[in-house]
Amino acid sequence: TRHTNTPRHATRLTRQALRDGCDRILAVGGDGTFGEVVDGFFAEDGGPPINPEAVFTPVACGTGEDFRRTTGAPGEPVAAVAHRLRRADVRRVDVGRACFTTDADRTDADRKRTRHFLNVASLGMGADVSRRVHASNAPAWVSGRLRFLWAIVRVIRDYRCRPVTLTVDGQPAGCYRVRSLAVANGRFYGGGLEIAPRAALDDGRLDAIVVGDFSLIRFPHYMRKLYAGAHLPLDKVAAFRGETLTAESPDVVPLDLDGEPVGRLPATFEVLPGVLRLQH
Repeated sequence: TRHTNTPRHATRLTRQALRDGCDRILAVGGDGTFGEVVDGFFAEDGGPPINPEAVFTPVACGTGEDFRRTTGAPGEPVAAVAHRLRRADVRRVDVGRACFTTDADRTDADRKRTRHFLNVASLGMGADVSRRVHASNAPAWVSGRLRFLWAIVRVIRDYRCRPVTLTVDGQPAGCYRVRSLAVANGRFYGGGLEIAPRAALDDGRLDAIVVGDFSLIRFPHYMRKLYAGAHLPLDKVAAFRGETLTAESPDVVPLDLDGEPVGRLPATFEVLPGVLRLQH
């Protein structure tokens, strides 16, 4: 058993364990921890899987628990999870890979990073919301959903929509004034928002959901639809599916992977079909 204590520590621990011959990684934590662990299943800088037959077992114990919602696993005490996992099946699922720009003051080549994500890559307001949730000092009894909802309310008041140009599978998909853009492998993010209701972990596709510049007076309506996964027909929402997606902007647009801030646009995303053995 190893405990993490710094950012990216879970990635380093996972890589070392797999290189030492471990064939099963069980992680207890939130979506950010799961994302770091999954990145550790691959060699550095977007390299190949270290052990393609290794199994990942996530045990949700975090703020949002959105990946747990995607898998359909019940919310339950950690002690009860061990009993359930003795009977759980292992299946192959997709993983997302993101090549993005860091905020560091370096040369263009040094500012590029490649990491993997399990659930959702979020751009724009969604990334700002994640940063605010991480900085929150809310009491432990405040639920993850309430923390995310309060952060959304705080961020949306002052958020300025950014222009983002999308390319999906090599084809132009348009330029949008974006409040938030999710590139989704899973269905949920933001503490229960069903941002990508058509997404599946094993379909070989990423779902890109654009939430555009709707008026603030329509905020309650949009939030109800987002929680219910019924927002795709709304006039300021656009949805795409593909194997690769590129997002670019002349502005600084922040990016997070599985709820953890990593950098900004421009970024390219691709799906790695069936590359991870998952037990849940």
